[in-house]
Amino acid sequence: MAGAFGSAVSATVGLLNLHYAFGVPWLGSERLWLEWWIGNATGILTLTPLLLMLQPRWPHWPLRQWLEGLLWLGLLLVVSWLVFISPTPLLLAYLPFPLAIWAAFRFGRASVALTVLVITSAATWGLLNGRGPFANGLGGDASFISLQAYICTFALTSLTLAAVVAEREAIAESLSQEKEKSERLLLNVLPAPVAERLKQGPATIADNFSETTVLFADIVDFTRLSERLSPTELVILLNDIFSEFDSLADCHGLEKIKTIGDAYMVVGGLPEPRPDHARAVAEMALDMQAVIAQFTDSEQQPLRLRLGMHSGPAIAGVIGRRKFIYDLWGDTVNTASRMESHGLVGAIQATHASYKHLYRDYDWQRRGLVRIKGKGYMQTYLLLGRKSLSPPPRLPKTSSLSVAP
Repeated sequence: MAGAFGSAVSATVGLLNLHYAFGVPWLGSERLWLEWWIGNATGILTLTPLLLMLQPRWPHWPLRQWLEGLLWLGLLLVVSWLVFISPTPLLLAYLPFPLAIWAAFRFGRASVALTVLVITSAATWGLLNGRGPFANGLGGDASFISLQAYICTFALTSLTLAAVVAEREAIAESLSQEKEKSERLLLNVLPAPVAERLKQGPATIADNFSETTVLFADIVDFTRLSERLSPTELVILLNDIFSEFDSLADCHGLEKIKTIGDAYMVVGGLPEPRPDHARAVAEMALDMQAVIAQFTDSEQQPLRLRLGMHSGPAIAGVIGRRKFIYDLWGDTVNTASRMESHGLVGAIQATHASYKHLYRDYDWQRRGLVRIKGKGYMQTYLLLGRKSLSPPPRLPKTSSLSVAP
């Protein structure tokens, strides 16, 4: 539109200048204006798209596409010569159109603009030298008008096709990016295997795992801490702590289930079963103690955790239609939660089930029988660290029969 309007303005101004400055009569001015306008529009259609689409860098094509591009360019030059320049030209003016279509679908708008420039240059040179389909029998202005009409038709058709293809590719790219965003968001909520199953559309996702280890971690004195910090400071602190825990879960190949206030829940052995689930959870628990020591409260005192773990079977699945989550159920979950809530400050308390998996490779302190809410008395152990030759550190001695507060 801009090219047509600019060409019309140029033709009008030029015609007025010829009449008033040089005394050219008005007779035949309509034909002259039309030829002038077509000439300007042809030049704009030929050169402007290429100038606008030139890129400072070469496209990042694979080798196969570069070879295809060289083949296309070679055919473009050969067809241009055969149709418009050859002493015995082929009278097939529309033979270059398939090459423009090829360029639009395979190489982008810049290649289509180059096609228009090459064809326009070859056709114009051929007519000026009495060759090509537009130099046969027409003569005079008719040959030039036919050439200009051909160039306009070829350029408009080719460039419009290139624009449509480019817009379609841009829409496809935008849809692909949105799909990737949606999938990344889904993977932030669900494990990858579960997300893949959910995309396939099963009505219910529920799995039974015979061997898992569940870990709960809770920040000690969080209520008191929340009273001393502003809402923004509190959220920033929790985000920093839990982000570190998320990194640990990824590092150890564990599945974060959720956070509840200042509590963090993670599990090993699902959604993909693994024989070392207890060991991976124990390693993360020890690393969590090291991480939390780097954070301080409002009085610059290191924060501390209370951790509890238990090994056993569990059921995992996706529940809800809105804000759905991948959650965990079963006695194993409840027992692990009780190990945390009835544990000691700064300690990792485990049941005998977890202890059986780990006693060979880690140092332990036997806490003794502890009365657990809803469970009665249970034998529990405190994980001290990885087994070493030196004596392990001892936590404050607890009675063999103790009741957690």
